[in-house]
Amino acid sequence: MRLLIATVAAVGFIGAAAAVTSAPEDGGSTVSAVKEASAPSRYRVVAVGQEGTCAVTKGEALSDRLAELYVERTCSTVMPGLEQARYWREASDGSVTFAKADGGAVLEFSVADGVAYETFRPHAPLVSLVAMR
Repeated sequence: MRLLIATVAAVGFIGAAAAVTSAPEDGGSTVSAVKEASAPSRYRVVAVGQEGTCAVTKGEALSDRLAELYVERTCSTVMPGLEQARYWREASDGSVTFAKADGGAVLEFSVADGVAYETFRPHAPLVSLVAMR
């Protein structure tokens, strides 16, 4: 019986070690693959002092730090001008810019506590992005 338990434990340990040390076939990082899989892609937009909320969706990646952005039509009532946003652009510090088709910024967000992101530009009204699961 002890031999059986030791064998099962050894096989489990070897399998776990192989899973941790193996690299993905595409040459990418296992950690980044897990991070990407768990990152939310849909966010609720909440503007302080404004009625209602709307949703935005981070779409398909166009490059390493640029993705399509889909904005609900009702977002123009929550934050006028938000309907112009076409791209989700990430900076190396984790900040996110909602950019227009010409690349100009509509809103700029920093990582926040308790919510996914909060605007730092423009300063008012404060707009939060809350991850939706």
